[in-house]
Amino acid sequence: MKRLKNSASSRAVTIVPVQSDVRKDIPALACVLAVVVFALYCRVWDYAFILLDDPPYIYENAGVMRGLTWQGVMDAFVLNTTMYYSPLTLLSFMLDATIYGKFAGGYHLTNVIFHAINVVLLFYLVLVMLKDQLVAFAVAMLFAVHPMHVESVAWATARKDVLSMFFGLLALHGYLGWVNKPTWKAKALVYALYGASLLAKPMFVVMAGLLLLLDYWPLKRLGTDGYSYFKPGELFLRLREKWVFLLMGTLSALTTIYSHPPLHGTMLLSLENRLANAVVSYVTYLRKLVLPYDLAIMYPFPASINLAEVALSASILALLTFLVVWQVRRRPYLLFCWLWYLVGLLPVIVVPKVGISVALSDRWAYLPYWGPYLAITLLVVDGVRSLPQAQKPLRFVGFAVLAPYLVLAWLCLVQISTWRDSVTVFERSLAVTKDNYFIMNHLGVAHMSNGRAAAA
Repeated sequence: MKRLKNSASSRAVTIVPVQSDVRKDIPALACVLAVVVFALYCRVWDYAFILLDDPPYIYENAGVMRGLTWQGVMDAFVLNTTMYYSPLTLLSFMLDATIYGKFAGGYHLTNVIFHAINVVLLFYLVLVMLKDQLVAFAVAMLFAVHPMHVESVAWATARKDVLSMFFGLLALHGYLGWVNKPTWKAKALVYALYGASLLAKPMFVVMAGLLLLLDYWPLKRLGTDGYSYFKPGELFLRLREKWVFLLMGTLSALTTIYSHPPLHGTMLLSLENRLANAVVSYVTYLRKLVLPYDLAIMYPFPASINLAEVALSASILALLTFLVVWQVRRRPYLLFCWLWYLVGLLPVIVVPKVGISVALSDRWAYLPYWGPYLAITLLVVDGVRSLPQAQKPLRFVGFAVLAPYLVLAWLCLVQISTWRDSVTVFERSLAVTKDNYFIMNHLGVAHMSNGRAAAA
């Protein structure tokens, strides 16, 4: 694998082009990824809207149901206190309403299309970063089949996630292009794409930190050929480059808080409880990364948090951090991947939160999980390559690598089936969570809307 080179004059990074004998396979791999996504999610075409957020955002929203109009475009950018400030998401719903009316399947199909595009964009992003098509394919396939991302795709209102990710990925691609050839037009394009991502959902408010991580690895723009130290001057230059991203992210976060103040007891939660939940949630997300068997549309904030669980979670995080730092010279990508996970969850892991008080959400892993996906893939590659040629049973290695993908794909299909309608998704949530009174109430509403008064 060829290394990325620093330019002494412009401090730009020269991205080595993919070799011609490899490039011909890339479109085929991208098509395979898209086909896998559509094969997994094709059934959502027959799924109904969910009686949680879908009504106010879509089919009970008069502005959306009128379709895409000039008045609707102007109204979408007006601040309100009933939903997240996500004007581009509303505009996408208006376009769907113009095409599909109140047919829920059309809205689900749009989500699937965006998810497929995002998977392909992630594939190309990793490919540009590492120049290794198999690693890029493996990472993107994890993103395609992991059941934790079902909520972002099968829930119509979660359009915010897939749309924000679409523009965020384009912004990351644009940043790599700007690093390779720094011009004001390239930088302006990155700012525009980043702004679009924030206007879909403010998940990328931490973009400045993510770009700084890219500067560390694999771009090596922090002033050293190694990864164990930085030159203060180079670090300052890289930080100064990011001030616009930091400003845009801050304004987006403040706009979100202002336009949608805390509701349903969020303000009643002490900072101590929210910090404790954040520590536990970081570890819970890691567990769901490996064992995603108890996924729900909502995880209620616990009435009390066990201090022993907090201490254990903090110890796990500290141990993982120590191992990552210990390996920083030999495997610098681990620090990049670990910090990508930690930073990617920052907008939602503690506060400020808006809406109902929840401990965590599956859709919040849509961005942060890229770090663990890349770390796992590169660790497996390192392990296989370190074996002597005589000790590489190709059939066993192939099965060991393929088996997790098959298991995740099967779990993904199972999880997708629980999103058929409001009753199935709410019943699933009640089966895997405790004291979930909010969802229990919504299940009663779902039964009443279906004429099952006794069940309600």
